Amino acid sequence: MVARLLDEDQKQNLIKEERERRRIARLRQVRQQSAVHAKVIREIVSQKKSEIIEDVRAELHQEVSAQIEIIVRTPRGSKVAKRKSMSENAKKKIARRRPLTSQDLKLANQRNVEALRKLKESKNQEKREKLEKIERRKEAAKVANNILKQQGK
Repeated sequence: MVARLLDEDQKQNLIKEERERRRIARLRQVRQQSAVHAKVIREIVSQKKSEIIEDVRAELHQEVSAQIEIIVRTPRGSKVAKRKSMSENAKKKIARRRPLTSQDLKLANQRNVEALRKLKESKNQEKREKLEKIERRKEAAKVANNILKQQGK
């Protein structure tokens, strides 16, 4: 009954609008499906990445533990713990070393504390310099804004 009331142009316009509406609905559906598929793929990749990282972490932990065991079990000066590619001069130097004493450990600890203190001071100095630089920039921006405001009046 409605079709009889509409002329040909109106029918064509209605058909065109309906096709456009359906096309847009299909595009929305495809975009939604693409978003869902992308999310699933991201989750799968993330899961596999975490599995690989966990495997590598476990393997590395085992290797480090094995190396620590070797180092702990071998006496100092033993050729087992040394690198295979050492030159003769390096081997002689190692053989001439004296055993590590508690005094040596204390001195090494003091050097470590001093190095950490210097590192902390240098980082704090860098931080202060950065903050000063930022403050100078802010001040320069304020001065520039004031100059521009005065010129605009």
